[in-house]
Amino acid sequence: MSAFLSRAGNHRFVRSVAAVCCGVLLSIVGVHAQDSNDKSNPHYESKFDEGNTDGWSHKNIVSVGGRKLAWLGEFNKEKVTLTANKLPKHKFVKLEFDLAILKSWGGHAGGHHADVPDLLTLSVVGGPQLMHASFGNGSAHRQSFPDDFQFGDRPARHGATQTDNADFLRLDNGNDGGNAVYRIAFIFPHDKDDLQIVLQASLKEALPANLSIRNESWAIGSVRVSAMAEPTKLSDDEFKKLWAQLAKPEGMDGFNAMWRLVGGGEATVAQIAKQWKAETTPANEKALRARFDEVLANLGSEKFATREKAQEELMAMDPKVLPWIREALAKHKDDAELSSRLERSVAAFEKRSVAKTVDYRAIRLHRLLSVVGTKHAKKLQATIPAPTKVKPKAPPVRPVPRPFPGRFPDFIPRP
Repeated sequence: MSAFLSRAGNHRFVRSVAAVCCGVLLSIVGVHAQDSNDKSNPHYESKFDEGNTDGWSHKNIVSVGGRKLAWLGEFNKEKVTLTANKLPKHKFVKLEFDLAILKSWGGHAGGHHADVPDLLTLSVVGGPQLMHASFGNGSAHRQSFPDDFQFGDRPARHGATQTDNADFLRLDNGNDGGNAVYRIAFIFPHDKDDLQIVLQASLKEALPANLSIRNESWAIGSVRVSAMAEPTKLSDDEFKKLWAQLAKPEGMDGFNAMWRLVGGGEATVAQIAKQWKAETTPANEKALRARFDEVLANLGSEKFATREKAQEELMAMDPKVLPWIREALAKHKDDAELSSRLERSVAAFEKRSVAKTVDYRAIRLHRLLSVVGTKHAKKLQATIPAPTKVKPKAPPVRPVPRPFPGRFPDFIPRP
């Protein structure tokens, strides 16, 4: 991995070798030191650059210019498995790795062709499916990662720790598809002596076998399997931080929070149940009305700063206040500024109700509770509304030239 990372973006680096090495060391420490309560016991760590492929179904190591990289691959649609035997006694497993998405992956929407989705699935034999996500490398493509396919829609390469690595670009063969590297970590229940992980891509572009890997491929590196004797204990403050991150639509925070919560096991399920109940209990309407009246009064304040703050507070209130806003608008129609602020609020609330934002917390709660899989987790999952599938953002429409009568358009050869 160090050989790979130290060359990242080498055409832009003008720093000393020592600085690069320090950056690599810090990035690795940052990955493994995310959770101060992590009591995992490393059982397997890959050493592909040394030619060690023990436990893997495929033995091909990525080479550039006769030099072996710390990556296993390239792969196209093959089923790739890792088998780790004789794990120490444990209740959970932590799986960490770098994933390289190489060349022209098309995500699930956008781009020039309809040969999508391009997906990568990772499953535990006899256990849960950990990932079933779409990835894209083109600027117009959309991908679901870090969430699963149909439950996320983001720009291509979202969440990548590195893009367009120089070594991987040499594998492109003029494809110009680029590449993106992701650092991924899962924690999941597991207590058996042996562990088998399966990775497989579903790539829709139909090409002969000898050409497909030149068009779309993937590789895996820096793999680490750790046995966890006990679930991770989360303090109330740690849980609240992860709970907040669970709702984040962008970045890797929500994804990482979800899998850390999985690692908390039954104790964390109890924390989730308590928090979910507190947040979904209907608000006291009398208290809500009193707060609304206070905000409305501040909207008419003589101080501009007070009016601005009240506007922000109104927009953050429960949608149940919408009828009261309309009522206030009719009552204060002669006050130009107040009615303008209320009109903007009505429009915003109505737009919010028509085009609801994606509830990533609900999506991830369903996901993590299904992975925990205990009786308590399944019971709680049944009380949470099923997440709706996310519609991909429409790609920009390209205008089609229209020929003038009596002449050939420029893009059609003349006879």
